[in-house]
Amino acid sequence: MGIEGIDLGRYGSISLISIYVRPTNKVYSVDVQVLKGKAFTTTDDRGNSLKSILESTIPKVIFDVKKYSDALFNLFQISVDGITDVQLMELALRKKGRKYFATLDSCVHNHSKLSGEQKYKWSMTKVGCDYEELNERPLRSEIIRYCVQNVTVLGCLWDIYNEGLKLPSQAMWRCLIRETTKGRIAAAKGKHYKPQDSRKALSPWHQEVIDDYIYN
Repeated sequence: MGIEGIDLGRYGSISLISIYVRPTNKVYSVDVQVLKGKAFTTTDDRGNSLKSILESTIPKVIFDVKKYSDALFNLFQISVDGITDVQLMELALRKKGRKYFATLDSCVHNHSKLSGEQKYKWSMTKVGCDYEELNERPLRSEIIRYCVQNVTVLGCLWDIYNEGLKLPSQAMWRCLIRETTKGRIAAAKGKHYKPQDSRKALSPWHQEVIDDYIYN
């Protein structure tokens, strides 16, 4: 799942939500800019809404859950659950140098199985995406293409990192990912959370935290 907006967070706006449904290999885009709150509260014939899905334990894959949690909770009172944070998965599998979080760009270029040409096209699509136009309608095709690419490549990264985390030796990291994800979600909802804080790039897993988790 991916969320795009201008100054995404409590002080900005949500423009689009893109959802990649793996079993059907389809991407759905929800136009929050047009639908506003109805984007989350409209129900199907079974009573399911986007809000109920986001708050359920249905598995959802996201990259850097903090900004999403901040925006969804403070703008639409939605508390996400069932989240796997791919940014934390990459951090857990890193052999050394866990001081900083990786960006989605670096994950795509360093770990995805896309060809060199595909990685170049992915980068160029991002370059052609003007975020100031996110709230203009009709949407530019470049923006839609960028959103689709983001959520599909996220699924590919999850496959790669999940395979590495399946090993019995990675059990501690799987637990730490779950606990840290919940902590990131909760922290981003708090009134003292600062969306633009430069320290957000710092990993919470310094060596003392890791050692404490291993030996206690």
